[in-house]
Amino acid sequence: MRQLLTTADPNRRVASHHGEVTVDGVLATAVIEPLVHTWDLAQAAGVDVSLDVEAVAATLTAIAPVADRFATTGMYAPALSISEDATPERQLLALLGRKAP
Repeated sequence: MRQLLTTADPNRRVASHHGEVTVDGVLATAVIEPLVHTWDLAQAAGVDVSLDVEAVAATLTAIAPVADRFATTGMYAPALSISEDATPERQLLALLGRKAP
């Protein structure tokens, strides 16, 4: 990760557990866990939370093309249907099998 964070070319393609992707793609998917689990924990605690807009946008862009792979790992539920005009945060949560209230 340290090497990826210091790379001069975010568009360089590198090997990942999702196949060959850009450095930006690797970094964007790396934030899924803390980003989505922030939402999970807030839901469990009954706390209203808004996720970081930039982190959501970067993560959504990176995982939208490969979201089906996340469900096949068993770590995430299958993507949920959501309206096309949903906020990026709701789109991201739905891609990862979460239903926002």
